[in-house]
Amino acid sequence: MKKIIVLFLLAITNQTLVAQYVPSPTVHDPVMMKQDSMYYLFCTGRNIAMWSSKDMLNWKREKPVFDTAPAWAAKAVPGFVNHIWAPD
Repeated sequence: MKKIIVLFLLAITNQTLVAQYVPSPTVHDPVMMKQDSMYYLFCTGRNIAMWSSKDMLNWKREKPVFDTAPAWAAKAVPGFVNHIWAPD
């Protein structure tokens, strides 16, 4: 539990995370989940960025949640520039 709190505090204060696969990832509006033995970190940005880790220390950048901006978002939001908030 302490690791999750530390990771969250680092992320919301815009500090860099220790990463083995991608140097110094920074995130905005982090949302984390765990599935089996893998942690997933999602953050606000283009197409919702996603990172994965088995130990919450070494992070690998994954493909974003969306390949392209959802058509419904572009229609629903005037001036939409593909900046999507991470789900919570």
